[in-house]
Amino acid sequence: MATHASTRSSAQFVRYTFLGLLAVLLSLSTPGRAKAQARKVELGDLQKIVDVSSPEISPDGKSIVIVVSRVNWDGDRYDSQLVQVDVASGAQRPLTNIRKGLSSPQFSPAGDRLAFLAETGGDAKEKKAAAQIFVLPMNGGEPQQITAAPQGVEQFAWRPDGSFFAFASPDEPPNKAEIEKHHDLFEVGDNDFLATSAPTLSHIWLIPASGGAAKRLTSGAVEDRGRSPALLAAFVVAQRQADLLHSPS
Repeated sequence: MATHASTRSSAQFVRYTFLGLLAVLLSLSTPGRAKAQARKVELGDLQKIVDVSSPEISPDGKSIVIVVSRVNWDGDRYDSQLVQVDVASGAQRPLTNIRKGLSSPQFSPAGDRLAFLAETGGDAKEKKAAAQIFVLPMNGGEPQQITAAPQGVEQFAWRPDGSFFAFASPDEPPNKAEIEKHHDLFEVGDNDFLATSAPTLSHIWLIPASGGAAKRLTSGAVEDRGRSPALLAAFVVAQRQADLLHSPS
């Protein structure tokens, strides 16, 4: 089973930009508020917009983890960090420093760890930036990188006992050598209109939650548009657990 790789970072940038412009337009279109303003809304005000996304409720229901993103005008990007909000008091506690491509926070089933995606690479040593799974202990400590998927991680899911992750990762493009030589032309079909490269197939992998070697679970070139990578990953995790429960000891 497989699915197309996404262009998440481009879509996210367009989404943030659209929301920012929409907020400015709405503020200008409100007569009462426009009269009360001491000054006009300017383009520079977009720098002050804070985006809150991906809320994740802890298993005990006492806190929520969110991704807080702010405009980095000079870097032409959004800087994001994970923030934990106490439900009862509203108190906020930053959990991570600023990280690129931060998304998808997920508590472990026991609530003692928090997994998330963040980009690594993109420097002189490792040219391609790719999203990888990180795990943060909730009792303190630094996030640990779990995966090192060459093409990055699209979606992931905890195993019900918290011991493994199932994750979806794109295959390497068949013309990788040509792409590295900047021969990256591709035919536009019915893929995402923000796509900047030819779509590739994705497969499901299994990896220990503490890190280690990843094992590929799916194969072939069958496209399945009916399942998202997240649902497929959860399905595979459940199947693996059922197999272990019914296997002879």
